[in-house]
Amino acid sequence: MEVLFIRHAKSINYENNLRQTSDSRLGVIGKKQARKTSKVLKKYIKTSDIKYDTIITSKWKRAIETAEIFSKELEIPIKSSKGIHEFISSPLIASQSLDSKIVRRFSKEVLKNSHNFDWKFNNEGESTRDVIKRAIKFKQELIKKYKNRNVIVVSHGFFITTFLVVLLLGEKYEDSLFKDISDKFKFNNCSLTKLKYDTKTNKWEINFLNDSRYINYKSL
Repeated sequence: MEVLFIRHAKSINYENNLRQTSDSRLGVIGKKQARKTSKVLKKYIKTSDIKYDTIITSKWKRAIETAEIFSKELEIPIKSSKGIHEFISSPLIASQSLDSKIVRRFSKEVLKNSHNFDWKFNNEGESTRDVIKRAIKFKQELIKKYKNRNVIVVSHGFFITTFLVVLLLGEKYEDSLFKDISDKFKFNNCSLTKLKYDTKTNKWEINFLNDSRYINYKSL
């Protein structure tokens, strides 16, 4: 099984310096990113021996819209998954300016509590532990339902990071080590990360990580 993870294209909230929500749609730049990525994917699939039969997408708007652009270009059907969305934050900071007082307070408290995987800002939304549990569940779902298939997964930066660290450390992990590793990952919009699962050895390998060389961000 090969899994091609792609972080969604840039949202209009991000373009306008606002916190994102589950309903944040793609912006002008994001749509250009997604269309360019779809062309790259089409060429990659055509020149390789790998055939992808499904695009699995987060149910959040910016991921769905990215997946729809891919689906149209690649002629691959879409299936949504409720568990691969971004970290759910407190509604207090939804669509707030990144320079606002509440978002600045949120950022400070995130840093202060970064080693506490059960902490939630304003005691709302999700904790880091909740996202890890979702990543473990999705890993199990992939192995169970797609182990003899190849899929494209359109998801979000923090979820992709969490999924990769789960692969590296397993389901029994130390919080401090998990944090140290996850802090070293950062995924660009529309970046490609290809994983391969060997059904004989039950091992994962990373073929490439956060590849976005094909996108000239300055020209978008």
